[in-house]
Amino acid sequence: MAEYSRGELLVLLTLEKCGPLTPGQLINITDSSSAHVAKIIRKLTSKSLVSRNADPADKRRVVAELTEKGHQTAREQYEQIIDLVAGLMNSLGEEKSRQVIISIDYVIRIIRNRKEAGL
Repeated sequence: MAEYSRGELLVLLTLEKCGPLTPGQLINITDSSSAHVAKIIRKLTSKSLVSRNADPADKRRVVAELTEKGHQTAREQYEQIIDLVAGLMNSLGEEKSRQVIISIDYVIRIIRNRKEAGL
């Protein structure tokens, strides 16, 4: 996983889950700046993982879309993340793993509430 930045992984996995997105949509979903998303799209395009295409709904707009190599890379990275998390949780044991899950759920609820409140 070290060959990709967190931002690159976030965009790869977001495009794998959501399909083609405009840069604006990526900015909203990833909560990143326009400059950061543009830089990530350029990097992923140079690695042949993402292509930039005209939006079928509005030819004036551009969408970022995973290439076949991008889909394969996203799936491989996802599997590596799952394996890493599963290994960490197994090493914690059942009770501590349950506490981690409860804590993560709590943090997610806080983040959602803050987003809904516009913070």
